[in-house]
Amino acid sequence: MDAVYYLTQDLARSRKFYEDVLGLQFVRDYQGSFIEADLSDGTTFGIGFIPEGFHVSGGIMFASPDFEDAGARVRASGAKVNGEYVGDNCTMLWFEDPDGNTLCLHRRKAGAV
Repeated sequence: MDAVYYLTQDLARSRKFYEDVLGLQFVRDYQGSFIEADLSDGTTFGIGFIPEGFHVSGGIMFASPDFEDAGARVRASGAKVNGEYVGDNCTMLWFEDPDGNTLCLHRRKAGAV
């Protein structure tokens, strides 16, 4: 497991909750849309705001040694793909398992934390 992410309808409200209630310290901010905290086991917890629309989420991000191949297998399986993101720090493919649970393939870009 590489990271766990949740979507929010209000990033500032969620940030305050996770910092004040759970003591997380967000160390990365991606253009005010996604923020990340490093956890003690080396994984990442993030929350994000997607302007196109909120949906109840929560998803484990799996790192894959061959992101393209893994993504092709997800698509070939017929899994519902909820979105893709290619950014300065990472590439993500969000999708659902057969029961509708949210998962993500995740590839950090070289040098990104």
